[in-house]
Amino acid sequence: MEINQIKETVESVLKTELTAANRKRDTVEARIIFCAICFLIHSPKLRELEVILDKDHSTILNYKKLVVAFNEFDKNFQNKYQKCINSLEVSDKRKVLFLNHQYLLKKMSVKRCKRKIYGKKIH
Repeated sequence: MEINQIKETVESVLKTELTAANRKRDTVEARIIFCAICFLIHSPKLRELEVILDKDHSTILNYKKLVVAFNEFDKNFQNKYQKCINSLEVSDKRKVLFLNHQYLLKKMSVKRCKRKIYGKKIH
């Protein structure tokens, strides 16, 4: 399944346009779900998602962080995410198994870099 097919599926299931120039919650959640599915299935370069969503790389990385928090605490987001996963036509069944909640939390967590400032480690 290609990235454009994922985009069309998410847009049709959630009935929103991902490239719409607004910050409504439904649209932002749809973008977050789209990015999460793309990262889980394809591991795309940030540039690809930037072009499709017309957003910059920092926004895409922020979506990657937000998917964990939203999926952990927001039941409506979990339902939307699950609807999108169920409507995907993934040919490889192993990939579908990896799209569950625990794998999402593990894969999408962003590791913090450790820096030294004035000889002290900051976490």
